[in-house]
Amino acid sequence: MGELFDLLVKGGIIMVPIGLASLLGVAVILERLWAMRERNIHPPGLLDRVRDRLEKKGPREADLLVAADESSLGRLLHAALERAHLPSTELRARVEERGRREAQVIGRHVETVGVLAAVSPLLGLLGTVTGMISVFRQVMVEAGVRGVNPASLASGIWEALVTTAAGLSVGIPLYLGYRLLAGRADNLVGRLETDAQEFCDLLCEARTPNAGDSPGDGDAA
Repeated sequence: MGELFDLLVKGGIIMVPIGLASLLGVAVILERLWAMRERNIHPPGLLDRVRDRLEKKGPREADLLVAADESSLGRLLHAALERAHLPSTELRARVEERGRREAQVIGRHVETVGVLAAVSPLLGLLGTVTGMISVFRQVMVEAGVRGVNPASLASGIWEALVTTAAGLSVGIPLYLGYRLLAGRADNLVGRLETDAQEFCDLLCEARTPNAGDSPGDGDAA
């Protein structure tokens, strides 16, 4: 453990932002994985229960199942059931608006991981440049005095190598985490969009009169 710490110290001041990027990236990935759990976004069986209640007892009773639900699907169904009386076009527009807000909630901070994954190798490259600057500066100082001593160049070379390795070691796992989160977010949003469209269709069909009915059928004496 002590050897690893000594190695990191040789990377110089650039190791500080690389370390912070690593900690922040891991924290965001863990938080997003926790937030994107199935029960938080798309609880199993919820849509079936709401659909069954809607068909048997109507929108008002169905809304009671999701009025206090904290999942993304629950909030989306609640938004649809609250506006079940609206014309079809307006109903779909309101549900789509709610769906966009839920998509933002699901994808929140995912891009942060992507930015950290891109910046970490660049920080490592910056450390490489500063390390090589240190090496050449030392060469210029020693060249006119007693000749270049390879041992005196070691600190700059260490800085260049360690920061490069650290930047890549942080950036590669963060990029994989970013792709994992982005893919999961896209999958969850896609499922919500599909379910919202099907549920809006069901609401519209539930209030559409049967084709065989006519306004005067009940007026015949």
